[in-house]
Amino acid sequence: AIRGQPSITLHSPGAHAKSARRPCTVSMGAGDDTNLEQPLLDGGENGDSHSETGSDFHLAATYMGVDKATLFNTGAEGLSSEEAEQRLLKFGRNELEEKKKNPWIELLKTFIAPIPIMIWIAILVEFVEALTKDSQEYADVAVLLILQFLNSIIGWYEELKAGNAIEALKKSLQPMAQVKRDGRFQTINATVLVPGDRVVLAAGAAVPADVIIDGHELVQVDQAALTGESLPVTMGHRDLAKMGSTITRGEVEAIVSATGSQTFFGKTAAMIGSVDERSNFQKVLLRITLFLMIVSFVLVLICFTYLLIRKESILDTIAFCVVLLVASIPIAMQMVCTTTMALGCRKLAAQKAIVSRLAAVEELAGMSMLCSDKTGTLTLNKMDLQEEMILGFRPEVTRHDVLTAAALAAKWKEPPKDALDTLTLNAIDLAPLDAYEQIEYLPFDPKIKRTEATLRPKAGGPTFKTTKGAPQVIIDMLHNKDSPMPGVRGRTIGQYASDAVMDLAKRGIRSLAVARSEEGGPGFELLGIMSFLDPPRPDTKATIEAANKMGVDVKMITGDQQAIAVEMCRILGMGTTICGAEQLPSYDVNQPISRTLGADYGDFIEEADGFAQVYPEHKFLIVEALRQRGYLVGMTGDGVNDAPALKKADVGVAVSGATDAARAAADIVLTAPGLSTIVDAIIISRKIFARMQNYVIYRIACTIQLLCFFFLSVLFIHPDSITDGDMCYKRDEEQCAVTDDLNMIDGFSEMGRYLLGDAESTFPVPAPVPCSQCDEPPQAFKLPVIALVLITILNDGTIISIAYDNVNASPVPEKWRLPQLFGISSLLGFVAVASSILLLYFGLAACSEDSTFSNLNIVDYNDGEGLRSTAEECNLNYEEVQMMLYLKISLSDFMTVFAARTKGFFFTRKPGNLLMIAFVTATATSTILAKYWPLPELKPISWAQCGLVWLYCTIWFLIQDVCKVLAIKAYDYYVNYRYEEQRSIRKTQTYVRRKSTGRTIPKNVSFLFRREQLLEDDDVENGTTRPLMKTGSIAEVELLGTP
Repeated sequence: AIRGQPSITLHSPGAHAKSARRPCTVSMGAGDDTNLEQPLLDGGENGDSHSETGSDFHLAATYMGVDKATLFNTGAEGLSSEEAEQRLLKFGRNELEEKKKNPWIELLKTFIAPIPIMIWIAILVEFVEALTKDSQEYADVAVLLILQFLNSIIGWYEELKAGNAIEALKKSLQPMAQVKRDGRFQTINATVLVPGDRVVLAAGAAVPADVIIDGHELVQVDQAALTGESLPVTMGHRDLAKMGSTITRGEVEAIVSATGSQTFFGKTAAMIGSVDERSNFQKVLLRITLFLMIVSFVLVLICFTYLLIRKESILDTIAFCVVLLVASIPIAMQMVCTTTMALGCRKLAAQKAIVSRLAAVEELAGMSMLCSDKTGTLTLNKMDLQEEMILGFRPEVTRHDVLTAAALAAKWKEPPKDALDTLTLNAIDLAPLDAYEQIEYLPFDPKIKRTEATLRPKAGGPTFKTTKGAPQVIIDMLHNKDSPMPGVRGRTIGQYASDAVMDLAKRGIRSLAVARSEEGGPGFELLGIMSFLDPPRPDTKATIEAANKMGVDVKMITGDQQAIAVEMCRILGMGTTICGAEQLPSYDVNQPISRTLGADYGDFIEEADGFAQVYPEHKFLIVEALRQRGYLVGMTGDGVNDAPALKKADVGVAVSGATDAARAAADIVLTAPGLSTIVDAIIISRKIFARMQNYVIYRIACTIQLLCFFFLSVLFIHPDSITDGDMCYKRDEEQCAVTDDLNMIDGFSEMGRYLLGDAESTFPVPAPVPCSQCDEPPQAFKLPVIALVLITILNDGTIISIAYDNVNASPVPEKWRLPQLFGISSLLGFVAVASSILLLYFGLAACSEDSTFSNLNIVDYNDGEGLRSTAEECNLNYEEVQMMLYLKISLSDFMTVFAARTKGFFFTRKPGNLLMIAFVTATATSTILAKYWPLPELKPISWAQCGLVWLYCTIWFLIQDVCKVLAIKAYDYYVNYRYEEQRSIRKTQTYVRRKSTGRTIPKNVSFLFRREQLLEDDDVENGTTRPLMKTGSIAEVELLGTP
């Protein structure tokens, strides 16, 4: 379609081929400059087809009803702006039609999840009970419905808000494309590309749409996101590069052949969707939730069985156990943690850090090692050309000649691709360069570290080549590098150039070599070596120091020269142990990564302060080795050479101005220059982690309190035996009051005489009915369903405020230490259980003689109305004890938050305002309900009793907090003791030193050093090796000397 229609011949495979099921193939005619053989593909809905190459592109004559020969016959000047606007209206924007989930359908789904189904079961049981008994049960049904709707709606809203926040952040990273319109190159939003646009594909750029390559240059395309291929595919003229792939090497022009949903990626997006692997955060939450669910199911099942054996009502038992299970399982944990991280993402965005993956916030909090690229990250990436230039390799060459040759080795008619192009193109007037025609161009590539152009003078003359790049690469290419250096005795050109580059590097000055070769000549000859500075960013040193103080080690990984890396590390205070690529292992992408990489090279990589002259695969291996050593690794970079390491790292960070490849591979994209934003991001992420960890501790403690309290009270606390008939249950004043039919004792009531104040009065006053005529308390203690539901609504509904709590960022990387977390949670929970059991016993035994409550004058045997006058009756009945326990559990649940949120005493850090408002709201509501309870099954208690419960909970909260502090101090003491013990062991260890690496190996009495190959006898200094196995997989190092 670009250079005329080719002839197409269909080769019939014949009978044998048919039996072998060979596909029909297409081969291009002889008039075409390619000869490709390709399976014949179905054209699809619109008759379009796209394959690995562009030859089958011509099988369909139209694109969305428009003739392809006309649509894609774009000239060298590109489309006009008017034509592009018309095509945009006809073909639509270049973006995939996103299948957004209907939020209302998602809301409906929240009502049929496992936990909501359990609540529906409880609602059904309560409704049946209301129909079969009385209307009082309808209150339970109403409250359960409120719980169901609140739980579903709040969870749905928070998830929707979090999703919208991440989506908004992603949209802020608009894809860009370099397109030629109206005869000039310009950078535009890739979503407004149209079929027929002429675009430039350069190394590091994402392919913005399906394009047909229109040039004879070769490019390498990474299609891993589409096909899963580990190696880039080499493509040339008329090949089809697909949207979603990335250019890893080369530069070429191409014609857009399909956009949006008509692209290969758009048509197969549903099949290509990447596997949604669980993040570390999700795995931790899943482990916690599963553990609590298993414990909850087991304990609740035991309670259910026991209650049935005790012949409790089956409907009451089912309702109680189901609601207890719902209250115990942390149904709000995912919602609270997601909300907390989404809030953190918005804060990070305000600090110019865009998060593309929610779980990256948690991983950033735990980052303990940061590997950073140098150029553009630690430095300004603004090359400042120096007056100093190394000349004399060809006496006739001047400074201007070198600068001109360097500019000719770039595409001077296009916008600069990188900082080096900017440096060379801004150094001279570009108008004289138009006297040359650039025939071929080899763009910069991390593998070859240079650019090259083939040129021909327009006025006539032989063609020639110019190249610019890394000095060590250019020097190795020189045909005369071993020739004597003009004017310098005893030195070759190669030696003189290398020494000059090293001298510059020691002063922190970077260099760029420029060479030229003539047509028919022997090869490249060095013209000169340009010098320039790329100074560090003003805030880089302070940023590295801040990261180190926060427990994050920073390593420089650069492709620059080792001497420059050493000088830069010295300036930044990073240490000067810089190693080269020759000490790192090689990597075969066709083979799986060695699982012993960390064991074999981990010590060496840990000890180094940085690495220089490395290639992309070395960065990849360094990151993987550190991960195998247990580090949570962050990687920063900006180029396509950084993309593999960014993807492999736990936290990939693309810095400001990064290439599309780097941004696509990264989890966090910085929009502000430099690394200083990372320190802010670390602080914010650690605060987010602290909030999530505090909530998890609180929620586990609450689960333990609810589950274990009711498990112990149902199985071992028997109200009927503790009260021994001294306490009334379900006392009805009308039923228990004596009417005239009962008459009086001797015609008069002693209570009546007392109330009237007249011992001789004959006015008849009915005597109270003995408590024996009221129901006795049940055999097992339970709270009504409605009370459990209210506890869940008030506490879980308000605890989301912990996402806004005031916390301090940890000075060290965070980590989910589950044993310690469960230990603290269990301690807090069991202290609360003990206090609840004790209060329950005190309450049930209150009416007994010499009970704790009676001795403290808490129980009054006279209710103030003169209805009770004997010690056999007290003014505290069973329903009031239940109410006291309801209030106690509600208060202690929320008070546990303040113990869970600090490692020291609760008053060492002020809580957030929203958390305090939530605390006041929840506890005040519970207290008011306890005083003015409007529903059946429970009876309100007095203000004095409410105050008693508050005082009791406060005392136990202080005990709980002290126990927590003592437990943490004991744990820290144990850890420190073990650490010192290990240090003393290491101090007494002896060592051997390996000659090959200079590393020392710890040696105990029988130390086994495992390697893939047996150590050689002369590889150990002051030591010998004795093979233990003939296979050579293990060797013992026997010490002859000590360090």
